[in-house]
Amino acid sequence: MCCLPLAALALPAFAQQAEPRQVEPKQVESRQGMVVVRDADTGELRAPTPDEARALHPRTNASAAGAAAPAPKLVTGPGGRRSVQLGERHMVYSVVTRGADGKLDEQCVHGAHAAEHALKGAHKHGTTKPEEHHQ
Repeated sequence: MCCLPLAALALPAFAQQAEPRQVEPKQVESRQGMVVVRDADTGELRAPTPDEARALHPRTNASAAGAAAPAPKLVTGPGGRRSVQLGERHMVYSVVTRGADGKLDEQCVHGAHAAEHALKGAHKHGTTKPEEHHQ
């Protein structure tokens, strides 16, 4: 008789735990490092002129897309399991191509752009960063 009310109280807690919830990432302060240039005439270090600063930090479409990438999200799942959802920037692609001799060649490359190059045959052995295996 006492067990039935306790079971009714535990049911909402179990239902709440089964649904994964997203936790907002902590706001990280953006800190910019110091940039200096060496003067061509004197050889002294100095602050860059506005034109030099723009040349050092060009805003291309690729860098603008990288800046607009979503921040990693911490997700807490059933049983307290926590994981992080990373964006496209952290993706590793396994690309398998068949060579002229009929053998399969597997490559692990970082990013969609590198995977496209590997599919088109632009990959030269040793030019991409090898995949690191963590145990």
